[in-house]
Amino acid sequence: MKLMEPLYVSPSVKHPKKLLKQLNKSKLPCRFFVLTLEEGRDQLAIYPAYCLQQPFYKKFPPVIIGLAKDYEEAQDLVLQIVEESLAKTGECNLKEYLFSHLNFDSRFELC
Repeated sequence: MKLMEPLYVSPSVKHPKKLLKQLNKSKLPCRFFVLTLEEGRDQLAIYPAYCLQQPFYKKFPPVIIGLAKDYEEAQDLVLQIVEESLAKTGECNLKEYLFSHLNFDSRFELC
């Protein structure tokens, strides 16, 4: 699993490291949502965490940029990122904003 630092975390997520360990160890059910960077033209995606326990994502892990307790909170995190991008760059290119303004090179992998 690849993570971006700093990780966007919704206010109701109290123990993000615990959730990430749960996801990494494939303990079902993972009842939270993750924000990821998408390849290609798409910017960001919101997935239920249990989707990332599929074998495909073990081979090709997405870059996780945020955690939320529910879908609505995940949408709020996307809105927060959009607002930050607009305020700092005047544009809504979220990938470019994340790569250039948030020290994206500090991402790491959990084993």
